[in-house]
Order: sequence, then structure tokens, then C-alpha cells
Amino acid sequence: MHKAVEVYLGESAQIPCQYNFTDADNEPGFVMIQWFVTSAGNSARKRIFYGDGSQQIVDNNTDYSGRIEVTPDQQLTRLTIKDVQLQDEREFFCQVNGLAAGNAEGKTHLRVFGKMGSQHKFSVSDKALFKGRFTVI
Repeated sequence: MHKAVEVYLGESAQIPCQYNFTDADNEPGFVMIQWFVTSAGNSARKRIFYGDGSQQIVDNNTDYSGRIEVTPDQQLTRLTIKDVQLQDEREFFCQVNGLAAGNAEGKTHLRVFGKMGSQHKFSVSDKALFKGRFTVI
């Protein structure tokens, strides 16, 4: 996984998660993929997606219900977040479980940028530099 993915406010972000199993002769018949996100302000994780060979479920009642799509492919899954908001600047975790073939996880930090004028950008993590009110255009 990429260490970080950068996106502008209001656009779609794509976070890829590529995986492989080291024993090519023992490819698992069942692979479970789960996506998690850290909660804003702390390190607690919340699951936002579950998928396996027979079902793909976007979890209800999360900040991402209705805004995410997960596209599975051979040894790759891609999380797409639509209409990215400033509060989406968090860490996203991809967890892959191949049962007896093993499991692993990776993480990506999503960085969200707003535009100031036509040539400058700022990250939500830079907002402490601004005093008073500011408008994202």
C-alpha cells in the first residue's frame, strides 16, 4: 500500500491494496478483505467494508456509508471514497485474510487538500496555521 494518498477536497480518492500469497502452490480458495478507518481524534478503528468471494458489504452507519466503493481484482482491492471531505484525513487499513494461507494488513494515510486561490493548496493538518475563519474554494 502507498504510505499516503493525496486528494483535493470534493474529489474522489482511490486507495489501492495489493497482496499476494507466498506459497503459489497453496493459493487460498477463500480470501476475506476488510477495510477499516481510524476514528477522528483517536486510534480506534471502525470497519467500513467487508468482502469475500460471495459478498461485498459496505457497513451501515459510518461516515463512509454511501460514499465508498470497493473494486476487487486478482490480488488487488481498491477503495474509492467519493466526495472527500476535510474530516476524511485519516488512516485507512486494508486487512486480507486467506485463512490457512495467511493474513496481513497495510495502511495508507489519506491527505486532503483544499485550494487557496488558484495555485496554493493546504492540508487539513495545516489548519492550525489559520486563525479565525477561512473558506475552502
